[in-house]
Amino acid sequence: MLELLAYLRANGFKTFIVSGGGIEFMRPWSGEVYGVPPEQVIGSSIKVKYELRDGEPVLVRLPELDFYDDKEGKPVAIHQQIGRRPIAAFGNSDGDLQMLQWTTAGQGPRFALYVHHTDAEREWAYDRKSSMGRLDKGLDEAQAKGWTIVDMKQDWSSFTRMRKNEIRGKLTRPGNQQARRTTFRHCGTGAAQRVSFRTRTSALSRSAGQCPH
Repeated sequence: MLELLAYLRANGFKTFIVSGGGIEFMRPWSGEVYGVPPEQVIGSSIKVKYELRDGEPVLVRLPELDFYDDKEGKPVAIHQQIGRRPIAAFGNSDGDLQMLQWTTAGQGPRFALYVHHTDAEREWAYDRKSSMGRLDKGLDEAQAKGWTIVDMKQDWSSFTRMRKNEIRGKLTRPGNQQARRTTFRHCGTGAAQRVSFRTRTSALSRSAGQCPH
């Protein structure tokens, strides 16, 4: 996924992380790990208020949910914070379904991809019966509409688990020859198509929408 993000940016796309996770958790490290700056990270948030304390302006976190960026909330957050409909979106659970629906409903060429976590041995597996991260309705709609589905067990030739300093090195060397090739399977109607990418890590838990500059 790191190479896919870099490839899209190199070809004129602006990449965003759209996640159910908290923005204050994700934004400090999204730039270093994914190459996505904090202002392009959209997520869940708690309420914050402005105060003056001892003459100094501060932002105070409140014990109240402000916005939950999941399911129907994702297209709303994209509209409110980006102001443009993505032309490509990537997800891995039913929580991303509405984002992919919103993306593919736009005019012109559109692309939607689901990562199907099926490899319990090398990574983890979850789909229709999982209590967390369930991929059920999204899987059915992807198959019905011809969206691309990447099967982790079948389509990933290898996984690379890296420490933080190794990830940093990979991000600063986009042409690194240690990257390994894998193949994504397109599960649309008719004969399957295959598209090759190179993948460096198994960091695929965040969904990201892509918009042109």
